[in-house]
Amino acid sequence: MTATKEMERKTLEKIRQMVAELGTDSYLAAAFDGAFEIAEQNIENDFGCTTRYYINEVQKAEDAKLEMAKQLSSLKEAYETVLKRESMLKTNIEELNEALMTAKREAAGYKNQAESYKVMIEDLECDVMKLKAKLYDYMAGEVK
Repeated sequence: MTATKEMERKTLEKIRQMVAELGTDSYLAAAFDGAFEIAEQNIENDFGCTTRYYINEVQKAEDAKLEMAKQLSSLKEAYETVLKRESMLKTNIEELNEALMTAKREAAGYKNQAESYKVMIEDLECDVMKLKAKLYDYMAGEVK
């Protein structure tokens, strides 16, 4: 014979009364804590869920939570490593920028120095030309 929902409800109520008669601090009351509600939901919704099912689901959720916590911890560590690396790279960039600015200043100084030398060379070339002209004049006997 298949039990009807009404038969299930009546039997559940009888079990509930028997457990209640034992008192709230009885072992059966502790074991059935929450089970009556599950039974009512099963009857009303044509479910077949057991307390073991819910316990397993909670355990799976806890296991998933622990795994997520481990992953989160790993991600936090990776993030901290990335932040440290970023800080180090920023410091390196600042140092490189300072070195670049120093090199640019030195290059500008060398350029100015090279331009000064160029002017000096041009002046010396002029002087050499004048001396050559004087030498030519001297050799040609036109020295006055």
